[in-house]
Amino acid sequence: MARRRHPSSGAKKGAKSIRHWVSEILPDVGAIQPGMVGTNFVGRILRGAVDLGASRPRLLDALGLSEASIRNPIGQLSSILLARLFEAIEQQLSEPTAALILGVSARPSCFSDLGFITRFAETPRQTIAETVSMQTFRQAVWKIEAQFGNREASLVWNGKGLDDQYLAPSLEFSAASYSNMAREGPTDGLPLKEVHFRHLPRFDPAIYDSHFGVKVRFGALNTALIFDNASLDMPSPRANAALQQAILERFSQPPKWIRVGKRYSALCFVYLAAELNKSPLTLDRIAASYGTTERTLRRHLAEEGWPFRKLLDHVRKNMCDLYRLEGERSLSQVAELLGYSELSAFSRAFSRWYGVAPRKTWSEMLTEGENGGRSKD
Repeated sequence: MARRRHPSSGAKKGAKSIRHWVSEILPDVGAIQPGMVGTNFVGRILRGAVDLGASRPRLLDALGLSEASIRNPIGQLSSILLARLFEAIEQQLSEPTAALILGVSARPSCFSDLGFITRFAETPRQTIAETVSMQTFRQAVWKIEAQFGNREASLVWNGKGLDDQYLAPSLEFSAASYSNMAREGPTDGLPLKEVHFRHLPRFDPAIYDSHFGVKVRFGALNTALIFDNASLDMPSPRANAALQQAILERFSQPPKWIRVGKRYSALCFVYLAAELNKSPLTLDRIAASYGTTERTLRRHLAEEGWPFRKLLDHVRKNMCDLYRLEGERSLSQVAELLGYSELSAFSRAFSRWYGVAPRKTWSEMLTEGENGGRSKD
């Protein structure tokens, strides 16, 4: 259940950071090794492909992977598997542009998705910087660098000496993801000025131009997205100071638990937070994902004071706190995101957590959010 320990790189001086459990827990579980990708990154691509009509069992079979291995939130896989995954997706969907499409459709959409919390940053510059900082827990195949000049701001991909044509689908997916993030920024989105790829086009170049909305240059010195620098400091419409603080508090728990000897509870918290809306939440699935037995894991959780049902309830309540502060989803949507199969079960849990029935308080909270009640300072 452990990775080799690596030293923390530390936070940038003077920067207001939106931390996820990723940045906090990395010193304890270890960073992604060179040439490897995180299972959370591969899982995001898999879910997006299934939403487009691909068969998840067939994709996993093509990769020789099990459900347990792909759901380990701190696992890592070879970059060879990443290349094979995009190849299998393109073949299944008969769609050579699948990587570009997935860059949009597989975007983070809830608090269980790595990277979603950056959407609540104060400016697009902070959103981009925080997303780039999370790459060390997604993959170590290429390195993305944010370069801010006087007039232009660039995101530059460095493939670390690997064949860019071999990496082309994954690089296209990554560039499309950041481009889509920019479209979700202030007003009509950030103005994307240029797109460069080191590799050669894999299909009609006009399709690339249409997807990115600008002329795409191939055979460039570096793969890069180039924006107008001044636009990065426009206020983000979803900036939410109260939610940022709540995120810091909720996701600081796993690393704190690790440091006081509650490692199993911490790693189960991480698994549950990531999988609440994605799979049945059972102890045997968690044990299989981390390569241990259900009996052993159950014993360790009890010894640490967090039996499975208590921990699951705790994680759900923590995540519900975030959705309440977000103020953008219906009760039924939140119930599903927290892993409840029935709204009535969620309503009972809500009443137990907060001492009030959810329907009236939730509708009032949504109305307050629509009227500008969220904190944006």
